[in-house]
Amino acid sequence: MATLQPDKHDHVALGKIAGGEELNALLEGKIFRYTGSLTTPPYSEGVQWVVVSDMLEASPEQLELFRNFLPTPNARDTQKLNGRKVLPCQCSSVTPIGA
Repeated sequence: MATLQPDKHDHVALGKIAGGEELNALLEGKIFRYTGSLTTPPYSEGVQWVVVSDMLEASPEQLELFRNFLPTPNARDTQKLNGRKVLPCQCSSVTPIGA
């Protein structure tokens, strides 16, 4: 998994990660980041979230692959911002693992 540490210009280098080809398509939309928490117990704070504003399309097969990748339910009710700042983010391109 990539480490998401924004630089002084709020740019994030995602580096080499699995599924990089698909993620490059996401980088064309509006992207935001914030520091939040895990979506599963113990809901630890300090997680860097990157959110893409554009809705994605996925086939049933792609959804099944995603569900198998994260077999444990990780949904959590939407939380209040509690003073968190949601910031615009520019992400660089992604290089797939093995490329």
